[in-house]
This record gives sequence, C-alpha cells and structure tokens, in this order.
Amino acid sequence: MDKESCVSICAYFNKPDSSCYNNKITNSVAFGCKYAGFVVPGHDCDDSDNSDKFRNNVAHSIDGAGANIFPDVTGDSHATCYEGSHFAAYKC
Repeated sequence: MDKESCVSICAYFNKPDSSCYNNKITNSVAFGCKYAGFVVPGHDCDDSDNSDKFRNNVAHSIDGAGANIFPDVTGDSHATCYEGSHFAAYKC
C-alpha cells in the first residue's frame, strides 16, 4: 500500500526492522496522492500527548484516505489497541 501513498513509513512489509525505529513525520503536508496521504504506524493507546512520530500533519485532495494508520509491530499492545492523532485531512 505504500507504493501509492505520498508518505509511508515501514508499511510495505510491516515486520520488525531496525531501520523502522524512531522514524518521525511532523508538520508535513501531503496532497494529490492516489491511495492515501500518509501510511504510517500508530502509537500506543492513551499516549497521544507524548507521541511525536506522526504529529501535526495535513492531507488534502487525496483520491482515497487522508491517512491509513496501522498497528506498529514494535508497539506495546497494538494487537488490541493503537491510535493515530494530531492529524487533519480534507477533500479526501
């Protein structure tokens, strides 16, 4: 799914990989994308105030979703709960 998004972090294989740790996308804009503006791993539940790996981003004019948030394989309990927050999208 990351082949047709504007910005993607470690979504293609979604397996533990040292190159996928501590990646951050902040204060970015994605527009005119085919599938999604952002395809990114979520953060731990109830940690939106502390998480800064995906924060203050905007997606617009997307022919699909503004963001697809998926469970992070390195997350604490993402098999049962994960979140995405501090994000805006319009005209998607």
